[in-house]
Amino acid sequence: PTENAKPMKLLTTLIFALLATTTFSQNNLELLTQLKKAPRDTATVRLYLKISKSYLYTQPDSATYYVGEGSKLTKELNYKLGEGMILSQLGTINEVHGNFSLAEKYQLEALAIFKEAKSIYSIAICKNAIGVIQAKKGNYAVATNYFLEALQLFKSINDNTGIIQSYIKLGTVNDATSNLEKALEYYNLAKDLNKNDTLTNAYYSLLNNI
Repeated sequence: PTENAKPMKLLTTLIFALLATTTFSQNNLELLTQLKKAPRDTATVRLYLKISKSYLYTQPDSATYYVGEGSKLTKELNYKLGEGMILSQLGTINEVHGNFSLAEKYQLEALAIFKEAKSIYSIAICKNAIGVIQAKKGNYAVATNYFLEALQLFKSINDNTGIIQSYIKLGTVNDATSNLEKALEYYNLAKDLNKNDTLTNAYYSLLNNI
């Protein structure tokens, strides 16, 4: 790589991150406006989850508050799959903010619900989330197994975004263990799959790893 490659990569990443933040802020206002008129149904549970995710990195207390409101609604509706999604989001909030034991507890509880519901997509998402927790704890072999299981599940339902995210996670864990050739192989697989849709979360993740 040239001497200017890293600054250029950093600049590119910052530009994309800035665009993403602006869009995210606009989306957040739209979601809160929708919530004011939303009925007490399963779609509103998903809306609470979207709002919680919008606060995930910047305002964890707000993220927890909205997921808590969603939790009340799932119980009111007896919406079991929604309970799993709520638990998974609580796991993600705790993972992002470094509470790995609690994060894993919530994700494993969510996984049990998703397995009972036979929701392949939700199981795959959850396995990737548990893999991230394991990787952050330094358990790279365990993390790799979770990512590989998630990858196969996403492939079984032809979920392109899930496949890309799994490749990125496998690339990152191989990068962390200095298996650079394998890491690059996974990053390239993700990049090739994502080439027609650059402005996605997967692409932002990939930019930070190549």
